Amino acid sequence: MNRRAERLTSQIERELGAILHRKVKDPRIGFLTITRTEVSPDLSFARVYYTVYGDEEDIREAREALDRAGGYIRHELGQTLGTRLTPELRFEFDTKYLEGMAVIDMIQRLDLVDRPDDEPEPEGT
Repeated sequence: MNRRAERLTSQIERELGAILHRKVKDPRIGFLTITRTEVSPDLSFARVYYTVYGDEEDIREAREALDRAGGYIRHELGQTLGTRLTPELRFEFDTKYLEGMAVIDMIQRLDLVDRPDDEPEPEGT
């Protein structure tokens, strides 16, 4: 990724967080977090990955809210970016986040496997 695309990526992530939590009034976006953004080499397109705290229903509602508010979000982003063109935004649920949480959960369950009573807990826990 070139320097300009990197700069735009970090600026989009920063600004989207503020727009989603301060300007979009849809309560379905309440526990949504932008995890990462990928901008196309020509800067015309941005794939925005997000995660939602909650269950499958919360994830579905957040997707609907983002789809509905997409034009408004892009407009607000364009006002703050100061670029000639605002990238088209595509919101995608970040499955890598869920996969990482599953791995952490598995590690924690393995750590809780019955230890012999005489075996001390590892230091630092």
